[in-house]
Amino acid sequence: GHRVAELNGRPLLVVDGCVLVHDNLEADPGINWNASGSLDDFPFDHILSIARTVRAVAPVARVIAVGGHADGPLPGFVRDGEHGTYGLDTPATGFYRNGGLEVQHLGAPLDHTRQLPDLAARAGVPVTLVGKAADILACDAAVRRPAVPTADVLAHTLEAVRTPGPGLVVANVQETDLAGHQQDVLRYGEVLEQLDAGLAELIALLDAPGDRLVVTGDHGNDPTIGHAFHTREYVPVLIHRPEAAGLELLPDAASLADVGATAALSLGLSPSGLANGAPIRAA
Repeated sequence: GHRVAELNGRPLLVVDGCVLVHDNLEADPGINWNASGSLDDFPFDHILSIARTVRAVAPVARVIAVGGHADGPLPGFVRDGEHGTYGLDTPATGFYRNGGLEVQHLGAPLDHTRQLPDLAARAGVPVTLVGKAADILACDAAVRRPAVPTADVLAHTLEAVRTPGPGLVVANVQETDLAGHQQDVLRYGEVLEQLDAGLAELIALLDAPGDRLVVTGDHGNDPTIGHAFHTREYVPVLIHRPEAAGLELLPDAASLADVGATAALSLGLSPSGLANGAPIRAA
């Protein structure tokens, strides 16, 4: 039911005259597709509906709906990427710096019953998903708190942690990623300072034996490197354990799945219920 055309005969779709469906040039080539539109042309729900249609047929890991306020018509910011990709140069559009950015990530169909949130929920552990995690992770029983601003992500996370009883809270801070894509060193530093203050509040709350706070990342995004791609440095895995006698150096994790397996063990769940991963340390 949408109007669809190619842009100048290239592999990029223009939907309803304004929304672009294209390769994501900020991730590895061929991994993600975006549906990008100006919020001056359409409300975000319209962009998201197009992204969901694409998700239903897309052979890629993720389809990302992106809405923002651009510095000009979006076709003017389209360029060639690596390995034959072709898409919108999102940092160049001004989406990340002009305010009002709306983003929703649509993950690939996987066996979600073997992911940590669903495993925890089936065991009776309340689950809260915050930020990008609320978009990507599937868990019917979860409380969802989607947010992009770091202040909102931290507020939702602190609220969930203050709820009495056990629980799993998965929160994602996205603005470091956006500042890295934008190569905005000052903004990157501001978000880190904001996050540091939020972590201090979390550590003060998580003071009972058995409480855990795991901090990690899925990739680097160096804001000084001179390009908009993710960067490849090792990311830290930091685990706060109130009962720990002192600093313990953990072995390198084989994959991010090991972080999920470690969290499962800390919740008293068997990591064998997950699709992948082995605990980095005992609970």
